Amino acid sequence: MTTQAGNIVGGDQAGRDITKNYIFDATEPTPMRHLIERLKHERANDMRFADTLSILKRYTMPAAGETVNGLEDKLRAADRGALLAYAARVKEVFHKKLMENQFSEAGQEILAYLLAEIFTRFHHHVLPAIHSGESQQSVSELVQRHVIDPVQSMLGENPLHLYAEEVNGMLYYLTGNCHIRWVR
Repeated sequence: MTTQAGNIVGGDQAGRDITKNYIFDATEPTPMRHLIERLKHERANDMRFADTLSILKRYTMPAAGETVNGLEDKLRAADRGALLAYAARVKEVFHKKLMENQFSEAGQEILAYLLAEIFTRFHHHVLPAIHSGESQQSVSELVQRHVIDPVQSMLGENPLHLYAEEVNGMLYYLTGNCHIRWVR
C-alpha cells in the first residue's frame, strides 16, 4: 500500500497508472482545423487537384534504403503474425481512403499530417518499448494510447470520415512501406 499524505504536487500524481484523454476543441485554431476548413472549401467549390504533395509521397513510397518485403514479412519477423489478417484489411481500407482523396490538396495534406503524426508518435512512444523488450500486450497498449487515440482526437469534425479502421490502417500502411518497424 502506498501513502501519499503530505505530498505537494504541481502536476499529475498517482499510485500507479494515469490515463489522459485527448479532447479536440473544434474552436481552437490548429493546423488540422485550418486543413478541415480548406477541405470544406474545396468540396463546396468542386476544386480538383492533379498532383500528389511531396510530403504525402514521402509516406506512400518505400522508405529510402529499405527493401520492401511487404507487410506480412514485417509482422511475421516481429512475431505479430496473429495481426496479419486484421492489418492487411485495415491497410487496404486506408489505401482506398487515400485514393478517394487523391484529387484534393487539403485532403492530401490532412492524410499527410496524420501519417506524420503516426510516424512520429510511434517512434517516440512505441519503438523504445520494442527496443527494451516490452511484451506485445504492453506495446499494443502504447500504440493505442500514444498513437491511435491522439490521432483520432485530432480529426475534429472528421470530414474525411476517418475512423479507427483507417487510423489503424495508416499504421500498417507505414509498416508496409518500411517507415515503421516492429522489431528491435
